[in-house]
Amino acid sequence: VFMVVALAKGYVGLKTVIFSVAGLGLFALVPALLQKKMDNLLASHRLEDIEWYARWKARFAWSDVNVHLHQIAKALSLRSDSSEDAVENLKLLLNQGDPFDEMTRIYLGMLLFQERRYESLLENLVIPGRPFEKYPVSELVYIARAFLETERFESAVQAQLALEAKSSQ
Repeated sequence: VFMVVALAKGYVGLKTVIFSVAGLGLFALVPALLQKKMDNLLASHRLEDIEWYARWKARFAWSDVNVHLHQIAKALSLRSDSSEDAVENLKLLLNQGDPFDEMTRIYLGMLLFQERRYESLLENLVIPGRPFEKYPVSELVYIARAFLETERFESAVQAQLALEAKSSQ
């Protein structure tokens, strides 16, 4: 924005370039770095630690999706106090439409999978009557594994076939 205003007013020079690059770094690079840190925390199964990074990402790169991600992170931060509270707060974030519900369901699946609560994972992620082909890949991974862990092998095979069909597309 500063660059456009500077060009419109006819400002030129080193200060204009420095302010423009600083603004670009602030609003493009900082959210990318915050996302990378959140990805690292998720990879190390530290779901409850992403709240601070999600908050700042939502502030620097404001969008409905980033604000929703911050709400998810706030719900996950309750995990250290009570895992059940975290699950209930994540459920409250559902029914807002896509892509919000899909994001929420992925984090809900991650949380329940990490805690080895496979029955609860299936109760929360599997929608009765919905064919497995309609689920996103990220949810199918958790669903197929939960079916295996609960020894529902026929459903596990169906979910795995749907997963393989989606990943080959």
